[in-house]
Amino acid sequence: MITLVILAITALVTLFLGVFGVKKLLVPTTIGGLIVAFATNYLDWGTNAEFFNKMITLDNYSVAFSGLLIILTFFVVWLSSYHLKKSGFFTPDIYALYLFALVGALVLTSFTNLTMFFIGLETLSVSLYVLAGSRKDNLASNESSLKYFLLGSFSTGFLLFGIALVYGISGSFNLAEIHQYVAANSNNIPMPFLVGLIMILVALTFKVSAVPFHFWAPDVYTGAPTHITAFMATVAKTASFAAFFRLMDLAFYEMLPDWFHTIWILAVASMFIGNLIAYAQKSAKRTLAYSGISNAGYALVAILYLSNAGASTIFYYLAAYSVASLLAFSIIMVIEKTEGINEEVDLIHGDEVKAGSSHIIKFRGLAKRNLFLAVAFILAMFSLAGIPPFAGFFAKYFLLANAFNQGYFWIVGIVLLNSAIGLGYYIGLGSNSFKYRDNEEFTPIKLRPTYALLISLLLIIVLLMGIFPSPIISLLM
Repeated sequence: MITLVILAITALVTLFLGVFGVKKLLVPTTIGGLIVAFATNYLDWGTNAEFFNKMITLDNYSVAFSGLLIILTFFVVWLSSYHLKKSGFFTPDIYALYLFALVGALVLTSFTNLTMFFIGLETLSVSLYVLAGSRKDNLASNESSLKYFLLGSFSTGFLLFGIALVYGISGSFNLAEIHQYVAANSNNIPMPFLVGLIMILVALTFKVSAVPFHFWAPDVYTGAPTHITAFMATVAKTASFAAFFRLMDLAFYEMLPDWFHTIWILAVASMFIGNLIAYAQKSAKRTLAYSGISNAGYALVAILYLSNAGASTIFYYLAAYSVASLLAFSIIMVIEKTEGINEEVDLIHGDEVKAGSSHIIKFRGLAKRNLFLAVAFILAMFSLAGIPPFAGFFAKYFLLANAFNQGYFWIVGIVLLNSAIGLGYYIGLGSNSFKYRDNEEFTPIKLRPTYALLISLLLIIVLLMGIFPSPIISLLM
């Protein structure tokens, strides 16, 4: 609980530092608060401490996901500090919003009451609405914020209606008591209760950008500043999936036969639609948005197996996906800041190669402009594609192993098929960095040492998670 308090206090401090114009202390204060919060978080390991009349429980599942979310936020803050300095556009409240969003995310990992579930989800969502529109002078940023806000408001309506129906039938917001009701009436669940569950699933499916509630993701990911997109694709998505698994496991486990096929259909649709439409994209950010939709489908498969093995699988999968995505977005941010490639490409593609664009043509010849960036980018694509020995390979391996052990061979087949489909656009996007003619001359890209260190750390983590997966996968066993 002290972790939430530390993050909330740090958020307020950074907010007032911005108000009084003490800009130099914003990043150190934010980073310092995250480091202290990470340390105090693991003091709760093994305690199963309960707070607010059992509305929050800090079990090992919560502690593990909270630690992951804090680490991801640390890297996003590092990314943001580089982006804001490089662009000359500085919004001091961004750091406070990151921390407020993280507070909501941590509540989503530890709630044991539907009231806290709603508070955590809305704290995260409202912060993201503002972050998506943080570039007030950019029309695309404003559009992404408005779309996200309007569609998010509708999903909130579904969520509240669903919670009201579940409460009206079960008589409680507490997940344990809802579980007891479901277990006692498993053969005669009232229709309003089922409708309430479906409406909650609609809201959660929107939050994780799974089909058919995925339409917001490509536009919002593209329009929002890239460091905000990175936060949404990693911290927000990981927290939403952690809440998704926790809710289904603690409250609706006994209803598994009722919602198994619904989740499975959503997973298959997300995998196929995300992977196939990604091929038609000309922007790296939109490609990764559809990649995120397909990865939401893979993660939904892990929710079908509500057990310690399922919890450890979804934890490892989200960690591997998030780190590889952060690595990819960190390189996209550098590419966006470049204007010219060479005279021939600039002449043909015009505005598409100007600063601020993530058009895939801007990756052409990256190996000649900066070999380190080109290698790091293609390795990030390898991990997202699930190629060994990177983290993404073992993420899918553990996912398939669970399905195989439970006899769902058809799940194994469909996941393997979609992995093969996705391989094409991941490799295509990454290999574009090595496409150029020998006589072409490109404008070199120089990296700041601190940013090169950031990319190096993310790359090392992707490699180490693939080489040594056991410590992470066994964390929640």
